[in-house]
Amino acid sequence: MASHLPHLTLKLALLDRGIESFTIEYTSASCVFRPGETVHGHIVITLKDAIKAKAVIVNMIGKAKTSWTVWEQYSSNRSTHSEAIPYSADEIYIDSQAIIWHGKDGEKQLNPGVHRFPFLFTIPANCPPSYEGSVGFIRYYCKAKIDRPWKFDDTTRAGFTVLPHFDLNSVCYASIPMVKDFEKQIGFLCFKHGELNANVTLSKSGYVPGERVVLTVEITNGTTKNVARVETALMEITTFTAHRGRLHHFHYGLGTRHSDTEKKKETRTVVQYIEEFKVSKNCNATYMRMLAIPPVVPSFNVKIVTQSHFNGSISGELPMLIGTIPVRHIVKPQTMTVLPNDYLVPPQPSTIEEDNVQPDKSVMYVDSVFGKGTLVEDKDDKSNGFTPKYIYYNDMQ
Repeated sequence: MASHLPHLTLKLALLDRGIESFTIEYTSASCVFRPGETVHGHIVITLKDAIKAKAVIVNMIGKAKTSWTVWEQYSSNRSTHSEAIPYSADEIYIDSQAIIWHGKDGEKQLNPGVHRFPFLFTIPANCPPSYEGSVGFIRYYCKAKIDRPWKFDDTTRAGFTVLPHFDLNSVCYASIPMVKDFEKQIGFLCFKHGELNANVTLSKSGYVPGERVVLTVEITNGTTKNVARVETALMEITTFTAHRGRLHHFHYGLGTRHSDTEKKKETRTVVQYIEEFKVSKNCNATYMRMLAIPPVVPSFNVKIVTQSHFNGSISGELPMLIGTIPVRHIVKPQTMTVLPNDYLVPPQPSTIEEDNVQPDKSVMYVDSVFGKGTLVEDKDDKSNGFTPKYIYYNDMQ
C-alpha cells in the first residue's frame, strides 16, 4: 500500500520559474508531536530546470506572541487627541537551524528533478501546547529556504502541533465530583420575590475531549415567579499579557495612561445549550444536561456556567480540568466529597520517558473546534494562519 506523507505548503508568488514545487513534509501522519519528541521530515524541491543555489536551510521555530492596541485620549488647550498604543510580547521556545544541503566549490546549483533532503529536530521538553487566540498564539513550524546567489531567497513553511500529555490520573481530585451551591435573593427594595437556589453537581472534575460532562442542577424556586429556562455552557478563559510600545512618548494635558504591562482576558464558548425549563414558584425540580467536550487545548481555566433566566437570574461557575489521558476510576456516589475551590491545580505534563500510554485506536487528533488562528506573526508572514490539532476520544461514554 502506498504511503502518503501529509504536508502543509506555502508557495511564494516569486518562485523561480525553474522551481515547480517547494514543500515541507513531516513523516508523522498527524503532524502532532510531544515535547521531547524528535520531529522527522523532508524538504522536497521539484525542479524543471537547474537553478543556482548556495544552500538549502531549514529552521524549526516555536514561539508565543501577543498583540493588541489600546486607545488613549488627552485633552489640552480645548482640544482632544486620541492615539493608538500598541501592546505586544514575544517568547521563543525553539529556534534551531540546520543546513541540509550546500553546493560544492564550483558546483553551486541544483539539477532538474526531485530532491528530497531529510531533516530532524528535537522539541524541548518544556514547550507548552499549540494555541490560537484572537490576540495571541503559541505556534510551531518549520521554515525552509533556498539560499540563492544574486536573487531573493525562495522560502516555504509548514506548521505542526505540539501537544504535551496531561494525565488526569496524576491528580487525586480529577475523579472526585464537584458540588456547589448558588443562591440569590430576587427583587429589590420593597419588591423582593424570594430566594432562588441552585445546587450544581458535576460527575467528576477531570475530562478529556470526546468525553461527556454530566451536569445536574437541583433548582429550589422559593420565589413568587416561575423559572423559564436554563443555560449551560462550557467556557474557555485565557489571559494574555503584553507590554506597552512607545515607552518614551509623553503627552501634556489631562488624560488616562495605561500601564506598561497590560493583561487581556479572552472568554470563548466551547459548547452551549439554552433550553426552556419551567420551575413553578415555590417548587423544586432537577435539570440534567450532558455536554460533549469537542477538541480543545488541554487547559485548566475552563468553567461550567449555569444560568436560570426569568425576571431575575442566578448564575454560577464550576472549575474543570481538561487533560489528554482520561480518569480510569470514578469516585462512587457514597464516597463523594465536595471540592470548594474555584480553581483546580493542573497536573504536570509528562515526558516521553515518564509516560507509558499505549496506542488506542479510539484516540484521534482533530482540528481545534475554534478553527484557524488569524493573528499575523510578522509583516512577512503569508501563511494565512494555522489550525492546531488536539486529542479526541471518539468512543468515550
